[in-house]
Amino acid sequence: KTLRELKEKGAPITRAQLAVDGNDIMRELGLEPGRQVGELLSALHAYALKKPAQNSYKNLIRYAKIINTYEKDSYTYCFVGITVS
Repeated sequence: KTLRELKEKGAPITRAQLAVDGNDIMRELGLEPGRQVGELLSALHAYALKKPAQNSYKNLIRYAKIINTYEKDSYTYCFVGITVS
């Protein structure tokens, strides 16, 4: 999609336009500041770009809890198809 199309659909063009920020993620998921929070925000941004209507606090926190599945040092973000090792 073009930038114009994304804007017309109300997609969050930058992470700052997400309905949640790193502090929300840390508070709701009980995480410490670090790489995992940034990776979750990136995954949430990708999700909200694909589904702009889901860019709400409640929906993004729910999605963050779903994708916050990890094994040791590997975080697997389901639905978005991103694996970060």
